[in-house]
Amino acid sequence: MHPMRSFPRFFLPLVAVASVAVANPSTSVPPVNQPVMGPEAALDRLADGYRDRSPERVLAALTADYRFHSKGDSLPGYTAGSTREVEAGVIESMLHGVMHGRDTLIAPADSVGMILDGISEGVDPEHPDSTLHYEVLTVRRFEMGFRTTRGGRFVITSPLNVFHVVRGDVALLGPGQPADSTRWYVRRWLEDVSAVNADLAGREGGCGEAAPTAPGPRSAGARAPALPTALAVHAMTIEAGRGAAIGPGVYWVRVGQGQRTPVTRMVVVAN
Repeated sequence: MHPMRSFPRFFLPLVAVASVAVANPSTSVPPVNQPVMGPEAALDRLADGYRDRSPERVLAALTADYRFHSKGDSLPGYTAGSTREVEAGVIESMLHGVMHGRDTLIAPADSVGMILDGISEGVDPEHPDSTLHYEVLTVRRFEMGFRTTRGGRFVITSPLNVFHVVRGDVALLGPGQPADSTRWYVRRWLEDVSAVNADLAGREGGCGEAAPTAPGPRSAGARAPALPTALAVHAMTIEAGRGAAIGPGVYWVRVGQGQRTPVTRMVVVAN
């Protein structure tokens, strides 16, 4: 795997038009170095915080009522989600590591990379009448890579992540977060929705795919890529570390099947 800092933070679909002369380039695609604006800027700031290994910057992109719904949880746990306070501890452990006395339980991250690809904008089903203030961003491809100070490397991949974002002037914010109408925040992150759909289909005898979100201006002309089939960890209960003392923190769980070895996280909140 390449060094994590070589990971681009975002890939946005670009359409090349052969008939456009070099002297008169198309203005339909923003320049490469132009800052990301609007709702997608919330994901850009989230990625920046992880890339800079700054828990404070990651949390600054999240609302006070933020919830994270992890594919590593059981279905009831996925539905309830984790609070911002719980996620603060998880993010701190992931980026800065966990010490127990003189023992390093989790090595700090040396570098972090994140890819969010195939982003499309849609209506937030909880606020269908407030499309100027609330949006749903569907990410067709999500990858996050870590390299620890001890040389460990982890790559998390999952299809169909969904982010609920809210404009700053109506968001429920914490101290130090500006209620700016030009600033967007993440209020909910649903990890690997396709795995949840598969689990529901198995329990209920088929529930179908979630309805696609309405395309935004950046995605209206692009064909949505087919969802890859992937081995995932969901709706599973295991007894971890029988006979071992596992301290509170976040741990990586790797499951192998043939050549496929997906990684998810396990959170220990108490002994």
